[in-house]
Amino acid sequence: MYGLRSPLVLIVPLTSQDAALRFPVIASLQPDATNGLSLPSYAMVFQTRALDRSRFLRPLGRLSGDDLRWVLGELVLLAGLDSATVLRSRRPDLAETNEAIDDKAVLRAERIVMRDGVPCVRDLGVSVKTVVSMLADGKQVDEVVSAFSGLELEDVMACLQYAADRVFGQEPPPSAA
Repeated sequence: MYGLRSPLVLIVPLTSQDAALRFPVIASLQPDATNGLSLPSYAMVFQTRALDRSRFLRPLGRLSGDDLRWVLGELVLLAGLDSATVLRSRRPDLAETNEAIDDKAVLRAERIVMRDGVPCVRDLGVSVKTVVSMLADGKQVDEVVSAFSGLELEDVMACLQYAADRVFGQEPPPSAA
């Protein structure tokens, strides 16, 4: 049984404690009108577990599409899967849903290009190193996005994915500019 018919649900614990950032596969979430969060929080994807659906009385909130894709992307990274490709091949009946899930390799290839031997974001000339360094220095994702005209959340995600692939030894070359 899958999805809503399953007696089990996957739970990703959340915390507002910055100490969670020391762990891998964390997704940052900001409070908004639908997600029920009152503080900026972190989805601790590495602690995902399955629980019986009957244990939950009512939903407390719902993640936006972008936040859900971020968490799902981290879960796919944790599992070592090829995100959308795996989902499309296993469940072709969910093609419309699967199309909404960003394949990290495709995202990275579309957004990270080589400029004079340096991986950069699209045609913006902003290096992956600059984006990752700003985040490492404590800047929030929205601060990084607003620091460069034309930079988008997906660009920052692609930079992080590129850096993670390099650190974990899965360095596919970015496309040439």
